[in-house]
Amino acid sequence: MEFTTRRSEIGCFASDGKEAELVSMGLEMVCAMICRCIRMATLLVAIFFGERLCGQYREVGNSLKMSFILVPAGQFQMGSPPSEKDSKPDENSRQVTITKPFYVGKTEVTQSVFRQVMGFNPSRYQGDYVAERDPGTGRVSREIDTNDWPVDSVSWDHAMEFCKRLSQRPEEMRAGRTYRLPTEAEWEYACRAGTTTRFSFGDSDKGLLGSGWFAANSGDRNIFSELATVQRRSEVMEKLSRNRCRPREVGGKAANPWGIHDMHGNVWEYCSDWYGPYDPGPAVDPKGPPRGDEIVVRGGGWAGLAGDCRSAARDRCEPDKGEHGNGFRVVMTVR
Repeated sequence: MEFTTRRSEIGCFASDGKEAELVSMGLEMVCAMICRCIRMATLLVAIFFGERLCGQYREVGNSLKMSFILVPAGQFQMGSPPSEKDSKPDENSRQVTITKPFYVGKTEVTQSVFRQVMGFNPSRYQGDYVAERDPGTGRVSREIDTNDWPVDSVSWDHAMEFCKRLSQRPEEMRAGRTYRLPTEAEWEYACRAGTTTRFSFGDSDKGLLGSGWFAANSGDRNIFSELATVQRRSEVMEKLSRNRCRPREVGGKAANPWGIHDMHGNVWEYCSDWYGPYDPGPAVDPKGPPRGDEIVVRGGGWAGLAGDCRSAARDRCEPDKGEHGNGFRVVMTVR
């Protein structure tokens, strides 16, 4: 025999209105408990599979405790209009479609992680080079821990080898995880995080003080107002040197709307693309020219001005040169 009870029939089992109300309240409590159990089960499943739900973002970890943010598929306007402040001719705007979601590093690859995978640390900004010194004797007075600083002075070739070796680690192979550099389109899409302004937080240069490490704030003091009056690049470099500007610990500034840190400033980041002009017209999952002499770098860096750190800003370098301001973040693919 099958028994069913509809909420509208509850009155049949109640001798008066109070009993009906109590039964109704009981059912509501049961429904609330079921909802809580479902939410808890979802969280436990996420934890079991190495995932954390951070607000509206899905954050995933790997065996080296690197964190990745899930970036959804979608469309965006890549590049910048000529009217944008600091816009350059190689940033001509076009519509781009990213057809598949992907996991991108929450931060740039750190010196510690690079050393674990590659067995060495090419960074200029480590050890005695960044240690605090006694003004009188010049001797080291305090060591600086740079393990969580972004790896710098690394070449594109080494970044590609890092992805290969990380993918080949037994723990990553068992989990079905592989790694690569982002395409230039993926990089800008993740950087913008649904925004259309110069930066992911808006258009103001001054707003970058809270969202990225760049020439104005990466040293011992804030020199934003001083740099506003500088005309020559040589003057900028002199001020940077006197202010001991340098890379900083990853994740130290506000994340973009998708929960990703350091997309503006800290170190320039390698993409997988060869540098070249954008193809005109809309593009779907573009990967840049098939060959070239220089590699795209994005995001600006600790020694750059605010305009270098815009979402659309591009630069380039030779793949085998480990320039001091260059680092990278990776994309993770899960089979």
